[in-house]
Amino acid sequence: MIDLDENRMEFKYRMLGRLQQDCEYYLGNGGRDANHALYYHDEVRHIEEMKKLYDELPEIPEWLPPEKLKEYEEQLLGYKEEAKLPTEDIENVNEKQQKASSGEYVRIKVYKEYLNRGIDPSNDREYNALKMPKGVVVGDMDLSGATIFPKLVYEDKFNSNMVVAQYDRNYLKDNAVNVSIYDREKKDFESIRIDIDELKKAVDAANYEYMESKKREHQTCPKEYTEEITY
Repeated sequence: MIDLDENRMEFKYRMLGRLQQDCEYYLGNGGRDANHALYYHDEVRHIEEMKKLYDELPEIPEWLPPEKLKEYEEQLLGYKEEAKLPTEDIENVNEKQQKASSGEYVRIKVYKEYLNRGIDPSNDREYNALKMPKGVVVGDMDLSGATIFPKLVYEDKFNSNMVVAQYDRNYLKDNAVNVSIYDREKKDFESIRIDIDELKKAVDAANYEYMESKKREHQTCPKEYTEEITY
């Protein structure tokens, strides 16, 4: 005989995992777009449903400790409150953000698995080698697996699974960076110059496609079914 209570509880764990994945996507490549990134299309309801499921579970899942759930709540609802600022405050915030970041710096995000740190034997200095994920295409060049060597790399504060390579435009010649690619014919690496904005756009697109494919793989809870569930 099928244990309906056990099946229902398993479903709740799976659903909570799905909602957690949405939080990561929202804070990362989802661009904080609730309508696109979140299952319930709203930050407040999304967190409410997560907490409701969490309270009904007989055991706390190792992959979502209480402090992590609290962190999601602060990040999602904190951003929701910022979105309610008066127009003049929003303009001031946007102006500060543009001056502090978008105009002067370019930030390229990749997953931590693509970062390799080491020591250059020629000068005993640490270097950062950031490999481009699959699907990074600029113009007619497939840069999947190519490498850049940014001086500044740090963990993304909104997604602990990613790192950020930050470039200062003031130090970029012709707004381009060196990209190391492997020439199969020469069987050697060569360095080419790529526009930093085009590279960022290509990496963002590859990251987005990667997340979408993961969401499709793990989408085991059809919305039509979950809407029938009452808590």
